Amino acid sequence: MQDLLNRFSLDEAKMNGQMEICLVAIWLVVVGTVVSSILSQPFSAKQRFFWIGMVVCVPIIGVLAYLPFSVTEERGSDVLGTPRKK
Repeated sequence: MQDLLNRFSLDEAKMNGQMEICLVAIWLVVVGTVVSSILSQPFSAKQRFFWIGMVVCVPIIGVLAYLPFSVTEERGSDVLGTPRKK
């Protein structure tokens, strides 16, 4: 029983090939989603190039920096629960 419980310990990180492939796949999905969001925004070509460069070249910080700019006025009112202006 002790051997079975030791398998699930958090004492050492058990990184292997499968874990690395899953992490890379998750990261590619996140970056793809962010790039898709950038392309759907009403940005100029320079702004799109800047944001895509930030997301790709500065991995985690680029995605976090883009996060406040990803909410448009229409989507922001839905998220915050405020009524839309007509």
